[in-house]
Amino acid sequence: MVNDAIEWFSPYAKNIDVISYGNHETAIIKHQEIDVIQRLVGGLNQKNGTHIQTGGYGGWIVYNFKRPKSAGSVSYRIKYYHGSGGGGPVTKGTIQFNRMATMVEGADMVWMGHVHEDHELTYQVERMNHNNRVHLKEVLMVRTATYKEEYGDEKDGYGAKGWMVERGSPPKPLGGRFLILEPIREIINGHEEIKVKAYTYRAQ
Repeated sequence: MVNDAIEWFSPYAKNIDVISYGNHETAIIKHQEIDVIQRLVGGLNQKNGTHIQTGGYGGWIVYNFKRPKSAGSVSYRIKYYHGSGGGGPVTKGTIQFNRMATMVEGADMVWMGHVHEDHELTYQVERMNHNNRVHLKEVLMVRTATYKEEYGDEKDGYGAKGWMVERGSPPKPLGGRFLILEPIREIINGHEEIKVKAYTYRAQ
């Protein structure tokens, strides 16, 4: 299985920064004492000469943007967490962003998965910077879905059988999201500020 994954992902290895754990991978470690993520990352790096990092079940990814001909730079900080719980048929996991907002500070984006939903929300927060100036800041809340269809197929009939159908779960969206980061220069109250404009769009 790991060898197959190495072959599948090798054409894209140079575009991968981090591969992290989900609950399925940690379950394999618990029950089989085999770390498929470490094996996958090691195999991809060895085969392709890449420097893919192994991330945790949760962690941080930081992108730094340096200004040309200047010592200044700006960072974009992503707090990622695979996710937990069932998501909820009504809230679709959005309430978990509220919980993350109470325990995570300094993130420009919070990114989760796990419940196989797809959405982007923007939280607006008030912050004070290192110069004691109050400003408003957007925090992007992103949930990415899955690439595994668990609601049946055309051959047997969607919704006809399977674990998702038996437990009464609805069909879920498929695909991931592209994150676009664009550093921009703004003059606010006579002060120059460099910000990172961020948005996502769905990829199927």
